[in-house]
Amino acid sequence: MTPATVFGLAGVTLLLAHAAILVVSRLQSQRTSKFLAVGLAVLIGYLPVHGTSLVEYGWSLIGHLSVTTLLLLVHGLLQRTGFPAPHEPAQFAGLMRLVACVSVLFYPFALGFAPIDPYAWGYHPFWILLGMFGIFLFAMFRQRTLIANVLTAAALGWLLDLYGSENLWDYLLDPLLAFYALGYLGWNHGGRRLWQSHGWNPAPQSEEAAQHGS
Repeated sequence: MTPATVFGLAGVTLLLAHAAILVVSRLQSQRTSKFLAVGLAVLIGYLPVHGTSLVEYGWSLIGHLSVTTLLLLVHGLLQRTGFPAPHEPAQFAGLMRLVACVSVLFYPFALGFAPIDPYAWGYHPFWILLGMFGIFLFAMFRQRTLIANVLTAAALGWLLDLYGSENLWDYLLDPLLAFYALGYLGWNHGGRRLWQSHGWNPAPQSEEAAQHGS
């Protein structure tokens, strides 16, 4: 099994684990129940159905999740199972703002709505790496370790060719992360108030749930 296959399956596995955690968290908050739910979800995900598991099928649909997304999924899974948060909620919000800003410029241009193709820059990413280094230094200066860790992990994934892709963007960003970041910002900057103004009053959120926009 190649590293690309391992990381491809790992992305879908983490998504299944998060789905199980979200369902169980609505019913009870015991850590044991959450661990059992994650184990059951992973077991079901890898059961072969007509020669193909649910995880393999999911990977064929969504492709590789970026290293950024994988790291955030691991962080979120640890927090939801009761482990100490590795970063403050404000750091997660800052990363979502950064991802959203990059996404609204990157994807329209990459899809041909402009005469430039930023995705092609990922094959010769000198300027992208230079920009990442600048953001890394700024993040370290402001003690935004989550952003620094994400940039470091993505760069290492690209250098080690973990996905079998020579394009740096494949390690930095993916559509699922882009949609989540935009939805997160929309929900926390007007979306929640809009729902409440129409009579929907969600239960008070814990710090952990507020961080992940749940």
